[in-house]
Amino acid sequence: MSRNPRKGSSYTHNRLIPYYGVAGIRHIGGYLVSGVGGRFKAGIVHLILTHDAEKALSSLAEKYNVDAPRLRVGIPKGHVTVSGCYVLEKETIYVATSDGLADPFLILHEFYHHLRSVSGRHLGTERYADKFAREYINEYRSGSNP
Repeated sequence: MSRNPRKGSSYTHNRLIPYYGVAGIRHIGGYLVSGVGGRFKAGIVHLILTHDAEKALSSLAEKYNVDAPRLRVGIPKGHVTVSGCYVLEKETIYVATSDGLADPFLILHEFYHHLRSVSGRHLGTERYADKFAREYINEYRSGSNP
């Protein structure tokens, strides 16, 4: 996994991590995620699960006041062994297959890389990207369904 924050770098996600709880997360990489309502988080996961990842990304971008990343199926050269990656230079999330478009962990994890990249904060992001994704998924699982 590359953690190089320079223009032209990318972040990759080469494994799907099980959806399990991360209790008490208040700040994830400098973002106050618990300040985002549970229904909103659950709604984002619901959109992704129902194959509307682009709308989910648009809503996330609006909530965090950033431009929405582009979303593409197919991994760019040099990343062939990963299920998804974010390419900073193109501000694009890539997923290996169309199944990735309905994977909340993958989409939210890569969105976090986008969020960190466009904000200029890049270090330590794999762990925080995982926590970011898990918090949204946990809200969905807890019954805060839209």
